[in-house]
Amino acid sequence: MKMYPFIAAILLGIFLTAVVIPVVDGAELICEYCKRPITGEYIQVDGKCYHPEHFLCEKCRKPIGTGQYYKENDKYYCMSCYQTLFAPRCAYCNRPINGEYIQHDGKSYHKECYDRHVALRCALCGEIIQGRYIVDFWGNVYCAKHEGKIPQCESCGRFISQQVTNGGFEMADGRHICGICLRTAVVEFDEASHLLDVVRGHLDRAGIVIKQEAITLHLVDQRELREVSPSHWPDQLGIAVFEEYEADTYRLRTFDVYILSGLPRIKFIAVAAHELMHVWQYLESPRGNNAALCEGSCQYAASLVLQNYAGKEVEYNLTSIANDPSEMYGEGFRRVRRLIEKKGLGGWLDVLRTEKNFPAGY
Repeated sequence: MKMYPFIAAILLGIFLTAVVIPVVDGAELICEYCKRPITGEYIQVDGKCYHPEHFLCEKCRKPIGTGQYYKENDKYYCMSCYQTLFAPRCAYCNRPINGEYIQHDGKSYHKECYDRHVALRCALCGEIIQGRYIVDFWGNVYCAKHEGKIPQCESCGRFISQQVTNGGFEMADGRHICGICLRTAVVEFDEASHLLDVVRGHLDRAGIVIKQEAITLHLVDQRELREVSPSHWPDQLGIAVFEEYEADTYRLRTFDVYILSGLPRIKFIAVAAHELMHVWQYLESPRGNNAALCEGSCQYAASLVLQNYAGKEVEYNLTSIANDPSEMYGEGFRRVRRLIEKKGLGGWLDVLRTEKNFPAGY
């Protein structure tokens, strides 16, 4: 979500009105236009006197008389000619603007045209935006007053409403999911298991080969995920758990991947890639490697798999990974990305196989 200021200036066009004045007995007045004496009524403008029929529009040369007029560059124009020559035109309807208008983003509008067709309106309440406002990744605009008062989807960030997301609901474990994300929510184990295999195939083709056949998938709610997670982070979406048993002649290793139920398909794919990269590192990397290197590598694996897909939801997840402000996940990802730009995917994997920390300079 980004917060923006809203500025709309309301301006007034200024017009003048000529008034006929009777000549006072004994006064000697000369018409500015014809240079003849004025004996009856006259019009006075800027200290100059005119016969009423001689106060003319500069463009059409017709008498302005006692009508409204505009002054521009010390010349006088009737209302019609002034609008044609000088009045701003509405950027929506292209008709001249007379009187009140609104200027926004360098363009002028009739107030009515602006209110009906141009003004930013809140996607939730429909009111014209006044003051600061919020724009989400999807282009929806909201009054800032709604933040913190209306639940947002925890998968896409949209405010949950009938207008924006076709509704949504609160899940049993307290998470909020919108109607849009619900369309592809992964809630069945068979679908989740299939997607995990698909993600594993994407990683394999990228050179990230997981040499372990048995990986047990668990589709869980938030409470169950917290029970198996040592960190208990409130926004955790998945975790990979490893156990190793020594026998007389062999070593038994078990891998359990826990992923939240109800994630939209693209989000599920990203989380699955992240957790499978943890499995790869357990098998291939030195124990106790740097947390930012470890988590940043998992985030890079997620972005690598997401690049096999297209669409706005993919862009949202890739942007979220790239702009994550956290030191371990976000900055870790960006450091891994710089490493790969320099050394390539193979060089990155070699670092993970041999080093516990980032090489110098990354």
